[in-house]
This record gives sequence, C-alpha cells and structure tokens, in this order.
Amino acid sequence: MYLSPGRAAFAPEGLPGTYTRIAAGGLVIDLTRGGTAQPSVESIVAVNRELRAAGALEPLPAPFDRDTF
Repeated sequence: MYLSPGRAAFAPEGLPGTYTRIAAGGLVIDLTRGGTAQPSVESIVAVNRELRAAGALEPLPAPFDRDTF
C-alpha cells in the first residue's frame, strides 16, 4: 500500500508489515513482508481501520494543492 507524503504523516507505527520511506516523502507499507507472507483478509481490514482511525485515509482537501490526473 502506498501513502502519499501528506497521508504518510498520519500512518501509525506498529502495523504488521514492513515500512519503506520514499525519497519524495511517501510511504510504502508492505503487508507481504517482501513477498514472504500472505496477509489474511482480516489483517488487511484491520490495517485499513487503523489507517482510517489515524486520519491517513481522510479525503484530500479541495482544492488540491498539487497536480492531479
């Protein structure tokens, strides 16, 4: 899962998986631990709930302050 820099700032520590910071400020949370594990549906839903509760998945403000597709 990739989080943009704004969203990455809200990502809580301690989620199952490995964290990789991207040079541009984003964050990749790999729930497969480099392809060595297969996360359960329950763990994926739990991570989503934790990210949502932390504010990492809140809607982006409008107007956007960056280019969009």
